[in-house]
Amino acid sequence: MRRYADSFFRYWFVAIAPIILFPLITLGVLVLRPTPVNVTARVWTDPISNKAMGYDDPSLTPAQNFANNVTQLLAVSSFDSQVARESPLYARLAATHADPHSWPATDLRSNLKAQAAGTNLVTVSYSGKDRATALQVLQAVLHLAPTEMELFNRRPLNEHVLKTVDPPSVPSNSFSKRSLLLGLGIAIFAGLLLAGGFVVLRTALDQSVRYADEVPELLGLPVLGVVPYSREFSNREGAG
Repeated sequence: MRRYADSFFRYWFVAIAPIILFPLITLGVLVLRPTPVNVTARVWTDPISNKAMGYDDPSLTPAQNFANNVTQLLAVSSFDSQVARESPLYARLAATHADPHSWPATDLRSNLKAQAAGTNLVTVSYSGKDRATALQVLQAVLHLAPTEMELFNRRPLNEHVLKTVDPPSVPSNSFSKRSLLLGLGIAIFAGLLLAGGFVVLRTALDQSVRYADEVPELLGLPVLGVVPYSREFSNREGAG
């Protein structure tokens, strides 16, 4: 144990490097990396709105039917294009891709989800790269969906049939403190593990005799005398 402590104090600057660097690198990655923004809204619906779309399954709840209807809408390229036209920021983002006309369909089908949150309540969410664009996209979807239902039904829908209960919003705690603490904890543990491994390996590779009581163990011979180490004398000999 004494040799390990001696190795640590001899090479402390190398041993503590990962303990300091790993958490700093982890903190930088977690804070500076672009994280998707998840925007959510809740919609209340009833069976009439589902029948208006023509995708009504009596075995499912109104919320489940409406979630399926949204999925069906996303499969229609014209609807995806309407969402892009309704959202200026989203249209600008689509223009940066190789195929700006088909990209919205691919993106919406991957990142926009509708899930039943009760018998008549549906949670609609969209995961985007920035807050403003994600809000525009979800607002456009919720605005255009009733219009599509009216086209299928050939008559206006009553506002009580399909109503947005909670408008699109971004959670205030979009960056999880728990994830940050967990990442830092793992980084510190990894740094300590690497530092300990370095000390153990450095001690194992060092075959020199550091202490007088090691001589009998290593050579089986008694210690006749000990010459203390003098840094001043060593420097003087080196200069000479």
